[in-house]
Amino acid sequence: MLSVELKKLKGTIDVPLSKSLAHRYLICAYIAGDFAAIKEFAEKFEASEDAGYRLCDDVKATLNSIRKLIEEERPVLNCGESGTTLRLLLPVAATMGKEAEFVAEGSLVGRPVKELTDELKKHGASIEYIEKGVCSDTYSEDDACSNVGNEITSDGSLRIRLSGKLEPGTYTIPGNISSQYISGLLLAFYAMGGQSKLNIEGNIESKSYVAMTEEVIRAYKDFKSVKGQCSSRTELECRILEGDWSAAAMWMAAGRLSGDEIVLRGLSENSLQGDSCFADILKKIYERDMVIDISDCPDLAPAIMLAALGTERRIGIAGAGRLRLKESDRLSTLASILRQLGAEVTEARDSLTVTGIGDRLLPGSDEPVDCCGDHRMVMFAALASIKCEKAVIIKDPECVSKSYPGFFEELKRLQQ
Repeated sequence: MLSVELKKLKGTIDVPLSKSLAHRYLICAYIAGDFAAIKEFAEKFEASEDAGYRLCDDVKATLNSIRKLIEEERPVLNCGESGTTLRLLLPVAATMGKEAEFVAEGSLVGRPVKELTDELKKHGASIEYIEKGVCSDTYSEDDACSNVGNEITSDGSLRIRLSGKLEPGTYTIPGNISSQYISGLLLAFYAMGGQSKLNIEGNIESKSYVAMTEEVIRAYKDFKSVKGQCSSRTELECRILEGDWSAAAMWMAAGRLSGDEIVLRGLSENSLQGDSCFADILKKIYERDMVIDISDCPDLAPAIMLAALGTERRIGIAGAGRLRLKESDRLSTLASILRQLGAEVTEARDSLTVTGIGDRLLPGSDEPVDCCGDHRMVMFAALASIKCEKAVIIKDPECVSKSYPGFFEELKRLQQ
């Protein structure tokens, strides 16, 4: 348990590295055989004690998995709770013709992957689930997004054994479940080097993440080309690696609630990240009632709801159904926390609306807030204490290490 009581935040934040870009940078380095880049990345970030540069659990999972793919003949790759590690590395590893075992833990066990593995099996990969057990059936949107078929081992983890070799061809994948399916296949196409085609069924959710993957692949191809514009690895890093806008959005929202005295460093104005739209959203929500479509930037949901508390408006998010497939049912968790703290909130199947309270405070709660082991919900609850009369008591605060291990250190420093 952790009790958080905030009123005023002031100071400068070095925004942590974008984990989405870090995943893609490391995987492209592995595909290109640029193992020196992986080593330099590890040396730069692994030993850092700076709260803004410390690697989060998700990026550690990708880094350690790539190391094992390089060094071991039959690696066991622990993805932890990182969906990006699993969905991006599984297709890439399949192109290498190596036997490998992927292990998913915690919330990742119940998140979708079956549609991806089914497609890989059609193109030369052999995939089996180790040890049949209880079937995990999570929220589905019109029965289209389901993890039925994921086999769970007796220890509660999901284990996927991979062998065979992926071949070039025409692949088909749904676009409305996870953009990581698409990114994983695009990275596999880069690794295979042959002529492959991707058919995407339905609308693509989180298009910006697909565009990000394509840009990182282009940057790495450019770096490896004699005529490329990136003549050094330093230039390549500067082109790809930047601060994380989803983390920055939480500080921007908190800063607005506490007097706009938080300065953020490390963000790119010409960012590859879809979440960079938050700066514009933050301006608009104070002007009028509005509903924001977050289908392309779902990770902004907690920051938007946090900022909305300081308005005199009704602010909603829509196109948010996939939030129910995150580390928690994030729509339900957000609604539950807001209600417990005393906010007026309306939850629907794929939307959430909150009524702002302006300069007033929420009554808060004497009971601990259950963030359902979700890192973004913990950050939301902690920063929401700015708008509460009482301290917010948070269960399992340590889960912030999934994306932002230095979050509470930075929060403490900003209170000084």
